[in-house]
Amino acid sequence: MPAPFADQRLLLDELVAVVRALERGERAFRPALAFSTHAREMHLAGLAQTIAQAYTRMEGLLNFIARQVDADPVVGESWHRMLLARVQRPRTGMRPAVISAALSDELRELLSFRHVVRSHYPSELEEERVREHLARLVRATQRFNREYRRFLARMAPRATVPRKRRRNAPGGD
Repeated sequence: MPAPFADQRLLLDELVAVVRALERGERAFRPALAFSTHAREMHLAGLAQTIAQAYTRMEGLLNFIARQVDADPVVGESWHRMLLARVQRPRTGMRPAVISAALSDELRELLSFRHVVRSHYPSELEEERVREHLARLVRATQRFNREYRRFLARMAPRATVPRKRRRNAPGGD
């Protein structure tokens, strides 16, 4: 497998590890959330930022496919949504679909949440919504891990140099 695809697997491994650690840490930490209002807001803001960053990592992996495999970067004002729409469809003669439509829908929700996180003050974040997106992130990351790895495995034969046929092999000379 060429280096860029191997790098994608490493980046995917890092993403999965970050989200698992976030989930474990939040489960262990949640009973201790009897903070002051300010401390609670800061905790939620940090959690929301981490969710947004994890989504950004997934988006970066998908953007790699648009740039390197499709050789057609997504541009424009709504490029984030266009990217999700593109990678859920196969590109004839180039690649299979990278992710399912169902995962694309989950990622669109995380994209919208990232926008909220980037454009609101920490005091405006609703704890229930942040926790809903944490659960969504955990589900989406598990699915993303499976679907992206499946895509990389399907692309591996296309990314390797064809072997020479043996002289006496069926279909050989």
